[in-house]
Amino acid sequence: MPNHAFEAAKAASTYPTTKMEIASMNDSPQGIKLDIHFLDGSPTGMLTAEVPHWIGHALFAPSLKIDKALERREAKYAGIYILLGSQPKEDRRVAYIGQAENLSDRIPKSAKEQEKKEFEWESAVLVTAIGNRLNTAHIEYLEARLIERAKRINSVSLTNVKDESVPELSEGDQCSMDWFLHYLFLVLPAIRVDMFNDDTRKTIRKPDSVAEADDLAFEIKEAGSDKAATLDTSGGEIVVLSGSWAKRWNEDKFPIHSYRTRQACLVDQSVLMPVEQGGWYKFKENYAFSSISAAASVVLGRPASGPQEWKKKGTNERYRDWKNERDEQSSSED
Repeated sequence: MPNHAFEAAKAASTYPTTKMEIASMNDSPQGIKLDIHFLDGSPTGMLTAEVPHWIGHALFAPSLKIDKALERREAKYAGIYILLGSQPKEDRRVAYIGQAENLSDRIPKSAKEQEKKEFEWESAVLVTAIGNRLNTAHIEYLEARLIERAKRINSVSLTNVKDESVPELSEGDQCSMDWFLHYLFLVLPAIRVDMFNDDTRKTIRKPDSVAEADDLAFEIKEAGSDKAATLDTSGGEIVVLSGSWAKRWNEDKFPIHSYRTRQACLVDQSVLMPVEQGGWYKFKENYAFSSISAAASVVLGRPASGPQEWKKKGTNERYRDWKNERDEQSSSED
């Protein structure tokens, strides 16, 4: 197997050569083009994803299409793979991460091994490099880094038995693989794989003025107490701030609910920390939610309407009314 490391990609003017350059790209505001090809002509079928100037290639396939996926040329390459699914005893998603010098040989065996653990896998992702440029050291490094990140994020249960220590690479190869991962973590959420998404926020955008900060901050207060949660929307995201309070989920009234699972996951991830007062948690970190109602439900410990529950900080104005007024102002300006 070729042992060279991405000469063609390194020749591109956008290719970083140091860890500092890679890190700086995480803060870059410029957009990224993603090419997705729906191989079956259906958004629920097989698809491939590539990014210009990235030598990686991702193939997503539902379990019922895996035989067809493994017939493709890139499935014969060296790479990493992720099996995604569920287990009857688990209340959340389950995944297995592996690597092989020939994915089409390894994945069927791996799938059978996982099925013995009652892992009902539903889809697979195959990640390779154009021209089969990944060698054994590369894929072992990528596998270890993916396992490391998945365990840190802790949004799925991994069925991997042993911890993979991150192997040492030459400085050049490690930079190449970190660059490879940088783009892979952008590609995966776009193809329905969000297990590596880190929704904690170390910092949030500082508003341009005190007035803007007040206008974009909302809160939920517990009646008759000083317990409250604060929501910040100044950075274009829905972020519940560190130090906010959250009620333990009401399992008696709502034993089965997706937001119950979300709250439990945040406890597992140590984003929500139990406090001495029974039935309460505190946000240890800033956390970005996908919707205003998801944030309200996790904070209140029950299904909740975010636009109804969140109020502009220091007022009784509901988020719903604030947003309607803001939308009307935007329409009149147009």
